[in-house]
Formats: sequence, C-alpha cells, structure tokens
Amino acid sequence: HNEHLKGISRKDSLEYILSLGDVQLDEQTKEKLLNRKNKHYNQLIAHMSSKEILPGIDEVLNFLKENNIPVALASSSKNAQKILKYIELEGAFDAVTDGTEVKNSKPDPEIFLLTSKKLNIATRNCIVVEDAAAGIEAAKKAGMKTIGIGNHEKLKDADIVTEDTKNLIKILQNQIEII
Repeated sequence: HNEHLKGISRKDSLEYILSLGDVQLDEQTKEKLLNRKNKHYNQLIAHMSSKEILPGIDEVLNFLKENNIPVALASSSKNAQKILKYIELEGAFDAVTDGTEVKNSKPDPEIFLLTSKKLNIATRNCIVVEDAAAGIEAAKKAGMKTIGIGNHEKLKDADIVTEDTKNLIKILQNQIEII
C-alpha cells in the first residue's frame, strides 16, 4: 500500500489509508489528523541534511547545469521548499512547483503542466524522473517522457526504469541526445 501513497497529496494519502480500514471520519477530525501528521513530519525533516541526497543526483544536476538544460522540481509535498533548504539544494533548480500551487495531486498532470510552463518548455521536450506510479501517470498524461526510479514492476508504465539514481546520469545523457 505504501506505493500508492507516493507522489500524492497529504489529504489523498489520508483518504487512501482510511479507505483501507473502511473508516469514515468527519472533515474536522481529518483536518486534525492532517495537521498532527504534518507537525510530526516537519520535526523529522528538520534533521535532514545534504547527506540525504541520493547517489548520483549531484552529478546529474551538474551535468544539466553545465549543458544549460533547465531543471525543475515538481513535488506534491507542501514542504518541498523546506526540504530543499535542509538538504542544501534550494538554488539548484530553475523552477520549483509544490503542493501549495496546485489543486489536484498526481496522477493529475497539473503539477507537471505548471512546471513546464514556468520553464517555458513544451511538454514533449520534458523528461520527468519519478519514483511513484502516480507521478509516471501524471507525466504521461502531460505528454512528457518518463524515467522511473525504483521497482520495474511498479513503474512499468515509465519509458525507462532504473532501480536507483546511480544510473540516472547515463540514462539522461542518452535521452537528451534524442531530444
């Protein structure tokens, strides 16, 4: 069930979890739970550092910057800006779109469409790197190429899947030559 929670909003995550247990709650109770969860989450992320950056990501970001290829972050999280600050990547992106800017969470393509608009790049020229099936679906709906990071079976709809971020630089170098 954890895979279904990746890439979707906090509220959609709660709704999914409640549906698993066939639990019905009023909106006020849901809001209290969401706030409690977010408070706990913020306490956890406050301890994040650049050590949290996945292997190969610095290399990818440097490659993209050296080749004047715009790079953006499109995260359903409303805490994306805080996390970027904690892991010392707040200036690494030409655009950042987070959960505070969209109404619909993934698999709706809204976040990717808004991000490509911020970059002023046609969606067909965008490559999305995602670890969530909902994100792959959203990017495909937006007309973007996709690279899944993680389990091949769970990300089978991606154009390319790699198990971890170590291989990402080679994949991106090959894909950018195609565009």
